[in-house]
Amino acid sequence: MTFAAVIAFLTGVILAQRFRVLVLVPVLALTIFIAFGVAVIVDVDRFQAAVGAIVAIVGIQVGYLVGAPFCVRVVVAHGRFPRLTLP
Repeated sequence: MTFAAVIAFLTGVILAQRFRVLVLVPVLALTIFIAFGVAVIVDVDRFQAAVGAIVAIVGIQVGYLVGAPFCVRVVVAHGRFPRLTLP
């Protein structure tokens, strides 16, 4: 489950670099389907599948929140929005 959390976190960081927050809705839905699909293949009980899906969803969201401010700093540093100032 730790491996899934790390992969989900890195996925969230990558998504924050390329997309807006609305991309999280379909990605989280896809994550639920993939988590339960893997749970059926591996043959685990429903509780473990639900915990794995929750860990993956939280990992993606935390990764997005960590990666989003970095994206703003890179855009400002490159001068694409010169009037935008950082706190």
